[in-house]
Amino acid sequence: MRMLLVPELASGRGSGHLKRCLHLLGLFSGAELYLPERNALTEALVTGDYASRVTSEVNGAYDRVIVDRFDISAREATVLSEAGLTIGIDCGGLGRDYLDYLVDTLPRLDSAIANVSGPNYLFLPSSKTRVQEPQHTIVTFGGEDPAHLTGSVAATLAHSEELKDAIFVRPVGRALGTMPDGAQIIDPVSSASELLRTAAVVVTSFGLTAYEARAVGASVVTVNPTAYHEQLAVRGGFVSAGLRGRGARSVVRAIRRIRKQGGTPPVSPATETVSELPALIQSLVSPLRRACPVHPGERGRAVWRGADKSYMVCEKCGLTYLERFTRDEEDYSEEYFMDEYRQQYGRTYLEDFEHIASMAQRRLHSIRSAMSDSGGSLLDIGCAYGPFLREARDAGYEPFGVDVAPEAIAYVQRELAISAAAGDFRELDLESLFGLKRFDVVTMWYVIEHFPDLDRV
Repeated sequence: MRMLLVPELASGRGSGHLKRCLHLLGLFSGAELYLPERNALTEALVTGDYASRVTSEVNGAYDRVIVDRFDISAREATVLSEAGLTIGIDCGGLGRDYLDYLVDTLPRLDSAIANVSGPNYLFLPSSKTRVQEPQHTIVTFGGEDPAHLTGSVAATLAHSEELKDAIFVRPVGRALGTMPDGAQIIDPVSSASELLRTAAVVVTSFGLTAYEARAVGASVVTVNPTAYHEQLAVRGGFVSAGLRGRGARSVVRAIRRIRKQGGTPPVSPATETVSELPALIQSLVSPLRRACPVHPGERGRAVWRGADKSYMVCEKCGLTYLERFTRDEEDYSEEYFMDEYRQQYGRTYLEDFEHIASMAQRRLHSIRSAMSDSGGSLLDIGCAYGPFLREARDAGYEPFGVDVAPEAIAYVQRELAISAAAGDFRELDLESLFGLKRFDVVTMWYVIEHFPDLDRV
């Protein structure tokens, strides 16, 4: 599998995005790391074998383009999509909606949906080799510490007994300034898991380090640079000491409170599981179509996402089309019309029958206004349990129905006494089934979005 990994490189955005890309680089032999430019962070982390797999330009077509960016513009997302199936990981910005597939490992405060989400897609260390009765307080604010929180916390601990067992991790490419006498300062590490296993308490801001620390069984105190990060920390279930200066003053009280309560929490079994991200990346199938069927060069914008599909809308013509990431056929059994329909609309399809029939009357009025002659033969593709077919018959048409759900077709035949056939209309011999070579009207209501091959349809 040829893969292009596109990490966040902007200063002040932390090192988590780049570290995750490096992790994936180690897992996939056919992966390349896209670094159009270098900085202090890449010089510190992209070394050894990683450095030999760096590319400064997008070369040809890829099976996967992994966009692990804090944010991305619509133009950047569109350009990258030309190189292959785009998968965004914790990706924000206006370009988020133009990526094929989205994975959010961390919570968000906005309503922008992802295809899948949850910490089960994070690479979290195991707690199995945790140091017995750890004593250290580890202070680390990611690879860069763009908000200069390390020094702020150090100044707060300077006159506290907590300083004696505190270890401060120096940010990449950033001077710490004057630190308290006796402070233990270490250089940044490429993998923080070994260090975190020695910690009773980890002081950090909301982000990957907080989840890693919790995974190995350490207590976590967050000091956050903004109110946005503060809200995310609370949503993630972390103890928060507040914002910047106020948070730094509160961190000592938080550490003391944790120790008074008995130290670190028990480790959740969920933290022992392997990240589901690599398997997900491998399992996704490139959709049959990744652009507007009417305007093949136009990439759409996502308007709805599910675990195995994204609905995209062409901004040039407004057509909504489907991107499916699996070749498995969708299940349109009786459960689809009953339980799944109820989950979406609050009632089953049959309970909603008369309401759907009332919509059919308005649709039939539109059809009649477009035809010179009223009546004639009418084929409803995806007819379900037949509310439109019943209304079409009452309006003077000779109705026929087709649907892939056998239970629905049986209902149409038995309860409505209307000619109908079960199966995919693309495969059925309609002339043999209904005795007609052509129909005066062909209708499809809420059906076209289920087809990935719109050209053929």
